[in-house]
Amino acid sequence: MPEHCKTTILGRKIASRVGEVMECNVFSAGPRKGNFLKASVMIKIENSLKEGLNMGSKRDGLTKVEFKYERLPIFCYFCGRIKHDVANCEIAEAEEEHISSSKKGLGAWLGADITGNKVEQ
Repeated sequence: MPEHCKTTILGRKIASRVGEVMECNVFSAGPRKGNFLKASVMIKIENSLKEGLNMGSKRDGLTKVEFKYERLPIFCYFCGRIKHDVANCEIAEAEEEHISSSKKGLGAWLGADITGNKVEQ
């Protein structure tokens, strides 16, 4: 995501695709790593987690925005829903031949692993 797009206004708009946005801020990961957006979002547990979205403009072209989640309870790599894993997934069980691979390409990589300091805007 281009640096000039990393604003709280755009962050709120993007985060609203996941759920109800409670808070959104810009954080710095350090001089060489740039900034990132972080939002607190209320997620409906009956919905699947989202991997991200594609956004674009004439100026920047198409960009893939990947979502990372903090403090997630157990979630299913197959259907993307919270509160169960693939071994206990009714959807995966119904599609037994696909149980060895996740339906949406979800995995542990959805967990946030970056830290930074809040940037005042």
